[in-house]
Amino acid sequence: MDLLKDKQHRTNLILISLFLIIIISSLYFSNILKKNCGEDKSCFDNALKRCSGAVLTSVSSGNIYIYESYSSFSDDCKLKITMAKATPGSELALRASLEGKSMKCVIPRSRLQEQSFSDMDDLAEFCTGPLKEAMYEMIVQRMYALVISNLGNISLEARKVAAGV
Repeated sequence: MDLLKDKQHRTNLILISLFLIIIISSLYFSNILKKNCGEDKSCFDNALKRCSGAVLTSVSSGNIYIYESYSSFSDDCKLKITMAKATPGSELALRASLEGKSMKCVIPRSRLQEQSFSDMDDLAEFCTGPLKEAMYEMIVQRMYALVISNLGNISLEARKVAAGV
């Protein structure tokens, strides 16, 4: 009788252990559990190199960005970048078009081993989403405004060249 109770007790312990492992794994891979790096970029860089879940809050040119990495075993690491708040006092149009928008990025692990994410100049190449589109739209609008503001000078130079020919 004692042998039967011992066997049943061991079976219960194994089932409980398996259940706990499944729950912990599910929490980890569902990205509910993420390391909060605060503003520590090296903490986030290390987590992203391992493709593990982490969150970074970063201030760049007065803009506040939230970076979230996701746990993954694939050859690519996944990252979400959200502009939480634009620089106080910035144009209303800029704030309306960028604030709260995000983009998702898929970066090859090999690339993250070569270079830290904070040093990547071409990060946007790996991303898609409303934030990227809004940033490119703002760039085009500013370039257009620059061309229009210099149109008088361009026209004057063109007349000089045409008169000299």
